[in-house]
Amino acid sequence: VDSMFRRSGRLRDVDCGVPEASGQVAGQLSVFVVDVADMPDTEWYARQDPYVVAKIGTGKSRRTKAKSESRQRARWMEDIVLDVTEDDLKGTLTVLIELRDGHFSSRDKLIGRTTLDLDRVVRYHEPQSGRHQ
Repeated sequence: VDSMFRRSGRLRDVDCGVPEASGQVAGQLSVFVVDVADMPDTEWYARQDPYVVAKIGTGKSRRTKAKSESRQRARWMEDIVLDVTEDDLKGTLTVLIELRDGHFSSRDKLIGRTTLDLDRVVRYHEPQSGRHQ
C-alpha cells in the first residue's frame, strides 16, 4: 500500500471478483467499495464530498457517487465495474484506487491513492486443463 494512502486514510473491505469474459473485452473486474475511515480533513471551511475512483491499465476510470457533507468517514456499498482488455492481461494486472474530494468550483482534491496488484488473483482464476485451480 502506498505510504501516502496509509497516511491519508484507509479503504476497507474491498472485494474484487473476476466475472467471465463478455463482449470485445477479455472480461470485467468488479470492485465493491464499502467504506473509508480516518480520512484527513482537506477542507478548512466546509465538509468533504469524497468519492472513489478506480482504473485498470489504460482503460477508462469509473467512480462511485460522492458522499456529501462527510467528515472522516464515508460509506458507499457500491460496485465499480471495470473492463479488462487483452492488453491488460499481458502485463501485471494493477488497479489504481483514488479517494478524492469533489468540488464544484475548482479541481477535485486527491485525498489518498493506492494500487491493488491483482495478477495472482486473475492467474488463480484462469482455467488450466479445463478446470480452475
